[in-house]
Amino acid sequence: YQMYSKSEAEKKKLDVYIHPDIYGYTVVNFDKKKEILKRGIDEAKKFRGVFKELAAKQKYKKKVKKLDFENSKYLISEIGVVGSKHYTKAFVLGKVKLKKGDSISRKEITKRIYSLSATKNYERIEYNLFKKEDNSYKFNLTLKESDDNANLKLGVHYDFLYRSGVLANYNQKHLLVQNDLFSLDMILGDNLRYKLNYFVDNGFNVSYGFTSRYNHFRANSKFNPIVSKHANINSINLKYTDITNQFFLQTTFNRRFALGVGLEHKHLKATTETITTNNKETVFDNSNYLNAFGYLKLDTYDEKFFPTKGYFADLNFKWYLASSDYNNNFKPFGQTKGTLGFATPISKKIFFKFTNEAGFTLNKIDSDVFDFYLGGYNQNYINTFISFYGYDFAELSDRTFLKSEFNFRYAIIGNHNASFIANYGRLDGNVFRDIDLFKDVKTGYAVGYSYDSFVGPIELKYSWSPDNNQNYWLFNLGFWF
Repeated sequence: YQMYSKSEAEKKKLDVYIHPDIYGYTVVNFDKKKEILKRGIDEAKKFRGVFKELAAKQKYKKKVKKLDFENSKYLISEIGVVGSKHYTKAFVLGKVKLKKGDSISRKEITKRIYSLSATKNYERIEYNLFKKEDNSYKFNLTLKESDDNANLKLGVHYDFLYRSGVLANYNQKHLLVQNDLFSLDMILGDNLRYKLNYFVDNGFNVSYGFTSRYNHFRANSKFNPIVSKHANINSINLKYTDITNQFFLQTTFNRRFALGVGLEHKHLKATTETITTNNKETVFDNSNYLNAFGYLKLDTYDEKFFPTKGYFADLNFKWYLASSDYNNNFKPFGQTKGTLGFATPISKKIFFKFTNEAGFTLNKIDSDVFDFYLGGYNQNYINTFISFYGYDFAELSDRTFLKSEFNFRYAIIGNHNASFIANYGRLDGNVFRDIDLFKDVKTGYAVGYSYDSFVGPIELKYSWSPDNNQNYWLFNLGFWF
């Protein structure tokens, strides 16, 4: 405090005073490091002439010795955490991914502390390394937790499937127990939706949680093979409602992967008024399902919507155990779906993202509702709906599918981007039935412009497929939710 009180007087003694405008940033804004550094660089450039004058006055030139301490490895034999009240030591170490016996550099420690800072749970994070007699080190973390434990966020979104929506997101930390986070999304608009999450994050120990989701939409859809059964129509007005409740247990694997298992209750209703019987809408399904599921996830993308590097994996398996069986044809069956992807820079301006997706239905089932449906461009599809450029929503369908997407993005200037996307897919009762995986491949392409705004991505794309000579204009405003 004495230093701050004297600073005004000390400024008057200076010939040169350089002070970047970093108001609005805090000591734990590690995720905004590049922005803060740029403020300093921009301010320092104004004094370039002064620096040259000072350099010219130096009589003795010394070569600056580069310190290599950042890459030196330290064996961690003891870990201490001070200042944790609402978050346990297990939570903290799970975020920094540190265990006794690890050998780690200061550079790597700094990267991992970014992950702890990104939780927004702390006002201050400090660490120290103390050398012990056996040449190993004690790693000490001193934390000051934030007093902010709840927030309300608002957002807007528009796309051609869910139409307009206004999001109200409420987050509450340490609601019931340590390490917990409660989150509720309410989406009001053309299609009412909600999503509730409650998760207790115990780091390397077993975590647990509960999710509840209500999703509803209407679409003028081709919804094959249902449409193909009625030759006199080429699309239906589909009404689709999903209510899903899950309880799950989760742990980490190899410090990178999230591995989980759980039980699920799902209510699914799909109807259309396009096809009627006795002046009543056709009901494809209106059943409750009890399922067991498991998943394996990895996400090292540096950005959610416009990643420049990193890897992504989301592998899921679900076993449908029982049903209220509206159509009287239910038999237990399994279904697996997975996504693998990576992003990498090709140059300073060009970035490449490659994504593979696949889905398989184990056991033969009579219901078409659980087929995989490809088409459209939305990034928030649920259940077995998959995006595929060049085709309309749910236009392609079958029991199994393979899909690859190549995404080239050019960063024009600032937050403006241009993109070219090519996707290729194959659908069949069993895509591995014959060796020729390139047989009957569906293709689609898109070119577009996007702007990463403060309300989320604004995207305009033109999509087409040479298979059917169809083309579509696609538009998205705001974050996907």
